Amino acid sequence: MTRIHVECPECNGVFNVKAIRAGHRVACKLCGRVVRVPLEDEGVEPPQEAKPPPNNSNAPETRPVLTRMSFGDSEDTVSVRTRRSRSGPQITVSNPRPLLLLGGAVLLLIVIYVLMRTGQPPTPGPIPPPPVAPTTPGVTSTSPF
Repeated sequence: MTRIHVECPECNGVFNVKAIRAGHRVACKLCGRVVRVPLEDEGVEPPQEAKPPPNNSNAPETRPVLTRMSFGDSEDTVSVRTRRSRSGPQITVSNPRPLLLLGGAVLLLIVIYVLMRTGQPPTPGPIPPPPVAPTTPGVTSTSPF
């Protein structure tokens, strides 16, 4: 039974799958990202083992973090080539609407608290007096007849 080597572009993990899965999509065993299995004739070669650097007394000693890992599955093996370095935590805001609603609710609660704390409801502006009809001396009625 032939195996196809698949490399994950997300975590650089390399794992083997059965040739029957050529052209299909499988999940990466390390990060879970969906990866397309290359066809057998695409010429994907298995990863070469890294040669140890020449022994320099000035070079720091390095150890591989993870060379080969088995997940108990007899058909899949995983090896990691390199580990990506990340510049720091990546914060993404997918939808600002919940944050805006929360901010509006907090602002409303602050206004209600201030109004209750003062003990007096807000007073409306001054009420103007009702209009008075002009009166002329000697006229008792305004009808034309």
